[in-house]
Amino acid sequence: MKKIYILIILFLIVGSLGFFAGKNSNGTSENDFANLEKNLTELKKDINFYKKLDLYMALMSENDYKSIKTKIEDSSVSEEFSDFMILFFMNELFEDENIKNTIITLKDEVYGIKNKELTEEQKRDLFEKDTACANLIFGIKEQLAKKYKKNTYSTFSATSKEELEFIFYSPTINACLYSTEFSYNNDNYDDYSKSYYTKYKIIYNASTNTQLKSVATYYSSNYPYLSSEERKTTAEKNEIEYIKFILENSNYNIDLIKDLSWF
Repeated sequence: MKKIYILIILFLIVGSLGFFAGKNSNGTSENDFANLEKNLTELKKDINFYKKLDLYMALMSENDYKSIKTKIEDSSVSEEFSDFMILFFMNELFEDENIKNTIITLKDEVYGIKNKELTEEQKRDLFEKDTACANLIFGIKEQLAKKYKKNTYSTFSATSKEELEFIFYSPTINACLYSTEFSYNNDNYDDYSKSYYTKYKIIYNASTNTQLKSVATYYSSNYPYLSSEERKTTAEKNEIEYIKFILENSNYNIDLIKDLSWF
């Protein structure tokens, strides 16, 4: 935490020097500080959205995603950023009107659905369906535990493992969906350079026991079928596809995937 406060203090000191160095004596610097305070106060109303902006960005067009992602990477936003620093970052980001309009439009779309008023009957129905989905967890875990067996050969050992991550009721599909993480470990004892490890995110429809989506989200550095750049770009593209699917089919329930956030 001390590091965060030091960063904030340094940011304010440098920012203050910049303001005063570039202003004359007509008092415009006070207006700048007043505008900054006003902007940060307004942004704070939606801090929960901006804290997970990197996840919500999966809902954007490819061009918008790349544009904003570049801005975020250039600003070195990290998990060490406090809410306070995120607000400063968003204020800087919003200086670009196109980016500002894109983010605000997305926020309004997401909140329009997340905050939609439900009748008491709808609330009860949703609670019952959520409960029914939760009751499936034990059976799914048992099924996954028996699904894969270790295959051992003379020169390599291929190990597969699949674990339940979460389950939720999907209003769009009107069914219980669950997400698993599947890992495949190929150990070559004769030549380690030929060993590799991969991870996948898999989504199932629990009602029909069918697979809806499977995407690779991680390739080890010695994965033989893709170049280093291809491993990175493919894994990122697949993760975006996965995040988008979860959000669009869960009424934008960001809590399901919050552990994937950069912040």
